[in-house]
Amino acid sequence: MQGISALPISLKSLIPRTNLHQSLLAGIGNQRAPSLVCTPPLVTSVRTHLGYIPFQGRLGRKLTNRELFLKELKIANIQPAKKITYTFDPMREDYQSIRNFMHFWNKPKVLETNLKVLVKTDLVDDRRPPLITFELNDGRTLEVKTSLLTEL
Repeated sequence: MQGISALPISLKSLIPRTNLHQSLLAGIGNQRAPSLVCTPPLVTSVRTHLGYIPFQGRLGRKLTNRELFLKELKIANIQPAKKITYTFDPMREDYQSIRNFMHFWNKPKVLETNLKVLVKTDLVDDRRPPLITFELNDGRTLEVKTSLLTEL
C-alpha cells in the first residue's frame, strides 16, 4: 500500500496537515490502521439560513425630500458652536435660502443641543450675499455662503 507516502516530497507539501492526515500518514508508514474514534456532536444547529436577514416585512413608501430633510434635522447638533450669526440683505433675490435655514435651525429641538449658543441676525442693505458665520468653541470660524443653497 503505497498511498500518500509514495508521492514526491513537493506534492506532500501541498496536502494540508491536520491531525487526521498526520494519523493516516503515521499509520501508512507503520503499516497499521489508525485508530479513529468518532463521537456524535453535543449540540445540533437548527439554523436554516447562512446569513443575517436585516429586515423582514413591509418596507413602506419612499420618503419625500421634505421628510428626508426633517429626518436629518432630528439628528442636527450645534454643540461645537458658541455663536451663530446670520447676515443677509432682504432686498436680494436669493435671501430666501438663509431664511429657510434660519427657520429649521432655530427650532427648539435643535437649540436644545446647545443651550449656551448665541444666535444673532444681521439685516444689511449693502447687497452682499447671505452668509452664516459659526464661531466654534475651539476658536475657529466657519462661514457658509447660502446664496446658492436650495432645499432638497
